[in-house]
Amino acid sequence: MLHALLLLTAAASAAPPDRRVAITVDDLPGVGPRIHAEDSRLDGIATELARRTIPAIGFVNGCRDDLAQAASWRDAGLAFGSHSCTHRRYSKLSWSEWETDLLRNQDRVREVLGVELSGGWFRYPFLDHGGSVTRANRMASWLEQQHTRLAPVSLDTVDYLFNQAYVAADGSPDVARLYVDAVMESAAWSEHLSRTLYEREVPLVLLIHATALNADHLSDVLDGLEARGYRFVTLAEALDDPAYMAWGQGVPDPEGDGDAAFLPAAARARGLELEDLVGPTAFEHVWAPRIRALAAGGSPSAPPDSTRRTHRSSERHPR
Repeated sequence: MLHALLLLTAAASAAPPDRRVAITVDDLPGVGPRIHAEDSRLDGIATELARRTIPAIGFVNGCRDDLAQAASWRDAGLAFGSHSCTHRRYSKLSWSEWETDLLRNQDRVREVLGVELSGGWFRYPFLDHGGSVTRANRMASWLEQQHTRLAPVSLDTVDYLFNQAYVAADGSPDVARLYVDAVMESAAWSEHLSRTLYEREVPLVLLIHATALNADHLSDVLDGLEARGYRFVTLAEALDDPAYMAWGQGVPDPEGDGDAAFLPAAARARGLELEDLVGPTAFEHVWAPRIRALAAGGSPSAPPDSTRRTHRSSERHPR
């Protein structure tokens, strides 16, 4: 699997002239473990984006007790989107419960941060679109009524798993380097999938989370993307591409169970089933053995043969 990804990276080394990516950050004001309890998981991200004048959308959960900490995102001049108030799965709630949650998020963010979410952006928690065409269509109609756009993901990462390893290793720079490598290989896979589906590279939408790892090393991720030939664009510019516009407020795979990025879902809509090369399974097969090798004092590029096996991770994405 790793060999295949490296081949994709090599094949894409000559960057096309117009690679574009929009940056989105989920679970504001922060998610996941921290090295020190008082550390902000958001300030470093907001500061880096503002320093580089990169537009970004932060998807916020308004029912958090620490919601006021998201003020650093607002004060950096960055935009917000709704990620629901309680970060529960749409497929597990009645419509009444779901709508109440969404409206409560608007109220909380307006009250605490002075920010209006209606008329902006929305992303489903866990990318869970409801599990049926009927529920996905109902939400699409609601978004239209709210003058709010759906924000799919086309460059996914398992940054939450790397963050756990990073914090457990007291902020190991070696784990951070593996994380950046993984994001670049995810980009290579998304580029390949885009060319397969559309015969060109569509603009990508990067999903990361407000974690300690990204607070410390977002600059390395952004540097890596620039080295691949990407320029940073607004979410609106990325999603105005015909590949996304063809689905409107809907999704390519409305009956999926969530945790599905746009490009794999678009592939399934065409009857293509693809191996997971960038998600939790790939993390367990490729990256977890290398992290364990680091912890044991070995080389991250040469994990023991006994660790080279594939199994599905029990961790769920905190989107």
